Amino acid sequence: MKIVSRRWVVSAAAAFAAVGLGIWSATHRPEPTLISSTCEGTDIVRKKILVAYATRTASTGEVAEAIALRLCDTGFDAEVRPVADVTALDGYDGAVLGSAIRFAAWLPEMVGFL
Repeated sequence: MKIVSRRWVVSAAAAFAAVGLGIWSATHRPEPTLISSTCEGTDIVRKKILVAYATRTASTGEVAEAIALRLCDTGFDAEVRPVADVTALDGYDGAVLGSAIRFAAWLPEMVGFL
């Protein structure tokens, strides 16, 4: 009977755990909390800017909200929306679009919107 080394057992266990975690994370992704917000700038500029985003884990929404807050700080009115909630650009003076990157490409919902 061959004795298996402890190092091999630990390595094999780590490999199986990594594969299991990869399968679990691919099938058990929690739904992100999507951000929708509006802020008002100053009376000097009064231009309305849409900040639309596509995300899988909500981090892109957080970036979109930071961009909108900066726009408000400089005098613009800014509205943050998930791109799936945007049907038209009527009523906006400009738009900032952003997407998470998956497999070196924007997410399909943002590409479809464009």
